[in-house]
Parts: sequence; C-alpha cells; structure tokens
Amino acid sequence: MFYKTMTYCPECEHPLEKKFLKDEGDIPYCSQCNSFRFPVFNTAISAILFNESHDKILLIKQYKMTEHILLAGYVSQGENAEATVAREIDEELGLKVKSLTFNVTKYYERSNSLMINFAATVTGAAKLIMKLMTGIGFQSKMPKKPSKMVLLPKVFY
Repeated sequence: MFYKTMTYCPECEHPLEKKFLKDEGDIPYCSQCNSFRFPVFNTAISAILFNESHDKILLIKQYKMTEHILLAGYVSQGENAEATVAREIDEELGLKVKSLTFNVTKYYERSNSLMINFAATVTGAAKLIMKLMTGIGFQSKMPKKPSKMVLLPKVFY
C-alpha cells in the first residue's frame, strides 16, 4: 500500500516517491534525504461511558450538533491512550474513571486519524447535574446487541 497522505518529505520538503522496502511494501521515500518516510497520522480516543450500575451510558452534544455522541479527544504527544481517556473524561465532565476496557480501533481516512475506542465506568455522577443543561446526560436507552463491534459516530439517543 502506498500512502496517499504523504507527498513531500517532512524534513526537506522534497517530493516523495514510492520505493519498495522488504517486509513493508511500497513506502514513501525521499531521494534527497535517502530515507524512508513512514506515514504520520492523528491518534484519538472515543469512549462509551457507563454509570457504576452499567444500566445507563453517558453521551454528549457538542459543536452545535443535534445528535448525542461518544466522548472523544486526541492523544497528546507523550501520552498513552488510557491516560487520554481519563484526561478527557475529567476535562470534559469532571468525572473519574473507575474501570477501563479496550474495545476496538478504526482508521478514518478522511481525517487521517486512528480512533481507539474504550468502554469506561465513571464515578462522580453528582457533578453531572450542573452540566445537564449543556446537553450532557446519561441515557437509559440501550441498543440491541450488534452483530459485530462497530465504531459509530452517533449512538443511543
């Protein structure tokens, strides 16, 4: 697979060419730097947030969207995905992570992002009361079990 997102060398800005690398396939190559340039992409997390009794999930509304969505955010440089989940939950909602389980990853070509999805049980729901007016709240409608795990941009209205 030749990567479409990289057309110029990030070091010298020379146009990249396709070059075969054993055990990797066609990789962007800078003939000026004499270096292979492996693709760079964004890394983000999303999380299905459960209350402690696991009978409700927490969804948010943001960016003037009409749909409720999963909490999501970008992984900061030097941060691991699990720390990002805890940081985003604390920053956005003022809640703490009680438990965290990895679900699945999915690459989104349009945004050049790898999304890492988790299920988290959160504590501190009492702090949520002040945020309910801004479109954040636990939803009790649970979906029917899907035939396979899929990341969805909007779920569980």
